[in-house]
Amino acid sequence: MNYLEMAQDIAKEYGIDPDIFTRQIQMESRFDPDAVSDKGAAGIAQIMPDTAKKPGFGIAAISLEDRFDPETGLRFGAQYMKAMLDKYDGDYARALAAYNRGPGKIPLTGKAEFNEESYDYVGNIMDPTAAMNLFNVGDYPVGVNVRDDVQSLEPTIMELLEEQDASSQLTSLLRAYTMLEPEVSEPKSLPTLGSREEINPLRRVGIGSIFE
Repeated sequence: MNYLEMAQDIAKEYGIDPDIFTRQIQMESRFDPDAVSDKGAAGIAQIMPDTAKKPGFGIAAISLEDRFDPETGLRFGAQYMKAMLDKYDGDYARALAAYNRGPGKIPLTGKAEFNEESYDYVGNIMDPTAAMNLFNVGDYPVGVNVRDDVQSLEPTIMELLEEQDASSQLTSLLRAYTMLEPEVSEPKSLPTLGSREEINPLRRVGIGSIFE
């Protein structure tokens, strides 16, 4: 099972929309379990150290090392996202913003204080309208800075979800990447990977945190 399939299965287990969770993990780490942000978030679900130690909401703490385990990271991320959905009465835009920025920064109702990172986060995972409806954008330009790889890979991910054969999944994804702009289709930031490439075909092409 590759990490995309694992994310889908875990999302369903915790009652989360699997398509949104897939795009969320793509946005967080591009499905790289070894990803580390400049703010200290780590793993496939980009979990901050303090959140791993004291997640709250009835979620069991994990070690800093466990953040790098793909299944542990995905389960922790899914549990946290489910807790945010419960807190915000099923509002995915608010739940996503809280996952990204922290639940203390996102009100239960009304407009949230504008934050460019969280605004783009919600807009990329859901759509620009969801971001504009949630945040008090003020004089910020209408729209959202949709990341090229998120935008262009979405149709491919939808196709992958309907495929059962892993090799055809990889073929479809690679075919999609050959159609992208050069600077998007050839990410230079990913290290050369070993055996995990066989587990997760998305790592071959490089498909970013709780509280980042």
